[in-house]
Amino acid sequence: MLIPNFSSLPTRRIDIQCTVPTTVEVNDAIARLRAAVVKIPNVAREPQPQIEILRMTARGVQLAVRPSAHNDHYWQVYHDTQKALMDTLGVNCAAPPDSPSPPAAGPAGVPA
Repeated sequence: MLIPNFSSLPTRRIDIQCTVPTTVEVNDAIARLRAAVVKIPNVAREPQPQIEILRMTARGVQLAVRPSAHNDHYWQVYHDTQKALMDTLGVNCAAPPDSPSPPAAGPAGVPA
């Protein structure tokens, strides 16, 4: 089993996935989010934060938000990026983007 040594390099990439609802114009959302992420304290200037489209889902467009930070600031940048997503786009990325709804129960507990 390989155990990653995250302290071997000075910076780490933070990977956050977030689904932007279909009611939001995705290019505008990416531009606003990019502007917000670069303002977060301790986000590395190099490599620049990446914000890319991962896939289309029934709920919207899934984005990959990938800032980098020095190892000492990883969690601060991670949490501040989550907050930037909520503040900038009104999106809560804590919930899985494509989690299925539980099936409704039919009569006498029979699955629908």
